[in-house]
Amino acid sequence: MGLHGRPQDLAALARDLIAEASRLREALPEDEHGVLRLADGRGGALGRARLGFAAKILEQRLPLPAMAGRPKLVLLSRGMSYLGIAGIFIPFTCEANVNSTLPEWEIPF
Repeated sequence: MGLHGRPQDLAALARDLIAEASRLREALPEDEHGVLRLADGRGGALGRARLGFAAKILEQRLPLPAMAGRPKLVLLSRGMSYLGIAGIFIPFTCEANVNSTLPEWEIPF
């Protein structure tokens, strides 16, 4: 790719990214065990999904129409987990189907 960088520059960047991720993590809600929880649960995150696809910045990047419907949790999620599948997007209907066994922090993927 023609990228040339020194190992110490990469290490400095990694330290900066870790510090920024740690700073941002402090503001996120968590349960009594320190596990990240969505403030409004899975249903709230799925309900907000269309807002993310409607963001103005995405008009320039994604040739997708507005999401037709709310993403749905899949009944056969255990099978999807066994196969390592987090979700399925059906382009013909612009419908997202999400594995319901994912930890909450993976839902807003």
